[in-house]
Order: sequence, then C-alpha cells, then structure tokens
Amino acid sequence: MVDSNDKAAFRRLLGGGDDENQAALSHMLALRQANHQGGKESRMEAERLSLQHRLRTLDLLEVVASKQPNAGLLLLTIRPCLKALKTLQAQAGPGKPSELVGLSHRLAEFLNKRLAKTRPRLVPVVEGAAGVEEEEVQTLAQALMVDVKKSPTTATTNTLMTCLTICTRSALFSSTSNGGPPPEWLLNLYRGALEEYMTTRTSLTAAPFEQLVARFPSPACLVMLGPLNRYAVEASKAFRQAEAFRMVGLLLAQRRVFGPEAKLVLKEEMGGLLAGLTRVLREQGGEMNSKRLKPLVECCQSVATVLKDGEGAVEEEEKSKKGGKKKGGKATSSGGVDTAEAALGLGRLLVKVQEGTASEGLKMSCLHLARQLGVPTSEAGEPPVQVEGGKKNHKKEKKEKKEEKKNKKRAREDEAKEVAEHKVGNGGGAGQERKGKGNNNNKKGGKESQDNKAQQKPQQQQQQKQQQQPQPDKASKKAKKMKQ
Repeated sequence: MVDSNDKAAFRRLLGGGDDENQAALSHMLALRQANHQGGKESRMEAERLSLQHRLRTLDLLEVVASKQPNAGLLLLTIRPCLKALKTLQAQAGPGKPSELVGLSHRLAEFLNKRLAKTRPRLVPVVEGAAGVEEEEVQTLAQALMVDVKKSPTTATTNTLMTCLTICTRSALFSSTSNGGPPPEWLLNLYRGALEEYMTTRTSLTAAPFEQLVARFPSPACLVMLGPLNRYAVEASKAFRQAEAFRMVGLLLAQRRVFGPEAKLVLKEEMGGLLAGLTRVLREQGGEMNSKRLKPLVECCQSVATVLKDGEGAVEEEEKSKKGGKKKGGKATSSGGVDTAEAALGLGRLLVKVQEGTASEGLKMSCLHLARQLGVPTSEAGEPPVQVEGGKKNHKKEKKEKKEEKKNKKRAREDEAKEVAEHKVGNGGGAGQERKGKGNNNNKKGGKESQDNKAQQKPQQQQQQKQQQQPQPDKASKKAKKMKQ
C-alpha cells in the first residue's frame, strides 16, 4: 500500500523520481529482448509488462483517492495521468489490443469522477513531513490553462477543466481557511484568460469562466465583474458586448452566496453597470437582433432584481452610519451614481428598444422590466390582467384554434376541387353527358331484362312440373296406338 504522506513513493509510483528503478526496468527489458529470437514476440511481451504496470498503478491511485481524498499529493497525479491518457488515446485503434481501449476509458473515468470528488489540501512542507508547495500548484494550474486553450475535443476540454477545478479548489482552501484573501496568482490567471477571451480571436471558450462562477462565486466576482463592465462598453462588436453582459447575468444570479468582499465589489460596480447597459442600448439597441438583445435584457432583469433586493440593506447601512435617513432620500452607489435615476433612464430606454424588436416575448420582457425599474404605467403600459379560470379559458382557446384549422383545411380542399372542375372545362361536361346517356341506356336494358325474367318464370315452372310427372312405359304406348 502506498502512503499518501510519502512523496518519494508517489513519485516512484507515477514513473519519476527514481532513476535507478527506471534503469533496472530498462535493463530487464533489454535482456528479455536479447533472449527472444523474434522481434515481434519481444515487443508483445514488453507491451504486456507495460500494460500490467499501468493497471497496477491505476489500482493503487484509485485506492488512495477513495481512502484518503484530502491527501495533497493527489495533485501530483494530474499531469502524469493526463499524459498517459493522451498516449493511450493515440495508441488505441484498429489492430491494437482491446486492453488499451479499456485502460484509456478507465483512466478518463478516474480523472473525471473519482479524482473530481477529492479535496486535496496543501500541507506546509516542513522537515520530516510531506506536502505540496503552492508554487507547484501554480505551475500546474498555468499549464492546465494553456492545455485548455489547445484542447482538440470537447471530452478533453471537460477533463482538463475538472483538473483545473481541483487545483483552484485546493489553492482557495489553503488561503481562505485561515481568513486570508484568495491567492493573487490565481486571480491573475483567470483575469489574463478573460482578457484574451474578450479582446482577441482565440480558441478559448467560456467554459473556464462559467465553471468558476458556478463553483466559486465570490472569487469569480472579484476577478470578472469589473473587467466585464469595461469590456462591455469598450468592445467594438455586438457579440462581444452580448457575451460580456451574459456573464454578468450569471454572476448576479449567484449574488446570494457572495462573501463580504464580493458584495462590496458588486455595490461599487452597480453604477458602472447601469451606465454601461444604458450606453449600449442607446447606441446599438435598434440595430441588434433578438439573439444579441436577449442577453442584455436578461442582464437588465438581474440588475433590477439586485436593486429591488438590496434597497432595504442599503438603507439600513446608511441609517446605522448616519444615525438615520430622511424620507425621500435618494439611494446612491458607493461610486456616487444615483441608482434610482439611472434605473429609471434604463427603463425608459427599454420601452423604446422594444418598439424595434419583432419578438413578442422580448417586448413583454422589456415592458415588464421598465415597470420594475420605476417607469410609470402611462409610458410602459398596463400589465396584462390575469383572468380567473385561466386554465379553462386556455383549453377553450386550444379547441377553438383546432376548429379554425379544420375549417381552413376544408375550405382549401373545396377550393382545390372547384379549381380542378374548372380546368376540365366544356369537354369534361360533354363527356359527362355521354356518360349520363350510357347510364340511361343501361337502366333501360336493365328494366327489359327484368321483364323477360318475369315472363320466363311461369314457363320454367310448367317444364319442371312435366318433368316431375311419371312417364308412361313403351308397352302402354303401343296399346294406346292399337286402340286408336
């Protein structure tokens, strides 16, 4: 059994750190190759030994991951396992043993499922104790981010993202468990990737940032909210602006689990976010299609919800600081922006934007948001009235629509028949007259045949009676003739 605290044993298990064992293994394989006369047999034997070694190593790693999920040395397994998985996927193919395919699937499952459930902890490295230094985790995370950019397939990207999440979790736990801020190198790593994604043409996707928001909302807010506000305004293309506001919406959806620092950042950036939304909608709202406009409307919805939920909290903080707040005072962000007036201006702009879109759903959303942001009903319109028994009315409407469809279908069929008859023309009418005469003749012939059958019936009956009477013998016939 491998001890999770023995760093040298882990390195030997993963194929590194012990040159003597590697040399001995190479020497043994060379001797076996020399003893065998055929080159093919020696290669097959070497492949079999290598496969057995990999299987035993994977068995031991699975045991360690299941029995000691907090072992920090599990981070050392990521790079060798990824390298082995890449080699196995290249080797597996036609003409290769099926064990290689099975091993590649098993290794991918270990990385995506078993290792993803672990929580490696960075133990300080001291004399006589094992541990993983934070510099090693930093190097590993940077290498994984580079691999994510160059990933050829979706499956490989998902595996790399799982490994990157493990490194991020370990680094964050080591710093925040003691009450400290997130490590600066980790924030810079994601900031640099976000800048590359938003400003250049790159193969990097939004998957790293979406996963960061979903798993670590507070660090994601510290990393992404400010830069996204800036990119949304400075971006020269509509799709980059829409993508920036989409990510902002994802961040604001996780606001309830933000830490104190993230909440402070959100409060500081709210004024800039309102100004950016207003500017983008004013400049490109009329030219945007529904696909680009939808993320902006969803972001406005998140902003309106934040303003509605956070209004009471802001008042309580100001009351505690200033010793009370006058009635009718205006709520402002820490940046000095009047959020009430900015929200009202954004709502009125949404009323104008909905006039230029063809989507009924976006129109309703814009008007609802405008009312939520403080626009009076005289400008945004009255909200739709909900009628009692809405379900029943909905069923009636469905039935009426079905009947209308049936009636339209019947009308189309009747029109098609009339058009076909009109195309036939006069020639078709003459033919129909001939057919009518023929039918009349057939009817007459049918009546005559019925009369003939009625006359033939009594004759047939008389013949049957005569046949049934007994016929006289030949002798009686002769006697009658003699008498005559």
